[in-house]
Amino acid sequence: MKKEIPIALRKIIDEVYLTNPELFNIIFGDDYVAKIQDSDTESDYYFQVTKVNPPTNGKSSYLIDYKPLSEESNTNHRATVDLKSFRVHFDIWSNNLLESNKPSPLFDDLIAQSYYDEIAPKFTIIDEDAHIRPFSISQQKELASVYNEIKEMIENYKTDDASEKLEILNLIEEATIEMSKNTKFNTVNKFQKIIAKTFKMGAAIGEQLLLTYVVGKLSKLLLPE
Repeated sequence: MKKEIPIALRKIIDEVYLTNPELFNIIFGDDYVAKIQDSDTESDYYFQVTKVNPPTNGKSSYLIDYKPLSEESNTNHRATVDLKSFRVHFDIWSNNLLESNKPSPLFDDLIAQSYYDEIAPKFTIIDEDAHIRPFSISQQKELASVYNEIKEMIENYKTDDASEKLEILNLIEEATIEMSKNTKFNTVNKFQKIIAKTFKMGAAIGEQLLLTYVVGKLSKLLLPE
């Protein structure tokens, strides 16, 4: 069956597989040349070579279909590509697959995830450029100031579980450092994760942060400038 895949494509796929042999599996079907699936049986992530088109001027093209599209979108994507673009798309997909399989301080924690889902409506950002642009410098300064205030509140919070407190403080530090490189969407997503983790540590402090910063001080960040 491997000979149904052009050698050039197989080499690209093999390079990734040899580095991460447990990352994905490959299957063959009547409706596509090959389908590469996430090894996680609960995942619907895939990369499909749907068709190898006849060569034009000595060069082949390939119809591909894969999911997820990017770190910010779980939709699928279809495209007709040449060999060079195939490598680019496959590298993007495999890197996203690697990222999705890394341990998550939130989504591997079902209790924190339930808080994350419940408070999600309060974090709806309506900027049309939320997925492509960062917050402005002034907005980042404001958010950094808020993170400092939250950090102080977390440090002063009395709890028997020091590991929960440390985890939230690490998330705050990470979010502060990365917001200059992240889109508005990703920045808000990280803030939402911090609030969700805080609710798990204690409902009272979680509610205090939600009302003070999300409903209060930072509500204007969720609106276009």
